[in-house]
Amino acid sequence: MTNKFKNYLSSSTSLRTTGPIMTTTRKFLRLPAVIEATGWSRATIWRKVKAGVLPAPIPIGPKSIAWDAEEIAQWQQRCIDASPGADWTSFFRSACHFTKFRFGLQ
Repeated sequence: MTNKFKNYLSSSTSLRTTGPIMTTTRKFLRLPAVIEATGWSRATIWRKVKAGVLPAPIPIGPKSIAWDAEEIAQWQQRCIDASPGADWTSFFRSACHFTKFRFGLQ
């Protein structure tokens, strides 16, 4: 590294950040990848986002959105942990609760 470049980096006029510095690169998933990861249709994904079941997408441009791959992976792990193989009773309770909520049964 040249001295001129070192001076630039250490000078008070160097680039400044306004927020926390990212130390790792995050991967974004676009809608087709989320469809593949969940097995749900486009409409179902948006219903699940609205209901708070699936993480919300992140705006990555004026007309572009994407999901954080790590958040989707965490959601998948929660689904696996709550799967029938993990505990049948909690699965049936959640399935029954969802059915009651979905069809307005009390």
